[in-house]
Amino acid sequence: MALRKLSEVIPDGQRPASRRLELNVLKDSEIMDAATVIIPSELSASKRQSLRDGFVNDITEMSESGRTIIVTAVTLE
Repeated sequence: MALRKLSEVIPDGQRPASRRLELNVLKDSEIMDAATVIIPSELSASKRQSLRDGFVNDITEMSESGRTIIVTAVTLE
């Protein structure tokens, strides 16, 4: 799967409130790298920690590139 421009991935309802920010960050930006993790509640504490640590390591590696990074964490019931 080819990586797409960020503006194609983010739904219209999730656009930033600032039009200036959208133009500067989203309009012509291409996704260079991505990391996603789903940590189910039924996993053991050690497995949850392992998945979390792996995700943080991915973000750390991305930050070393000096590019803009967007990170979102969501919890569900």
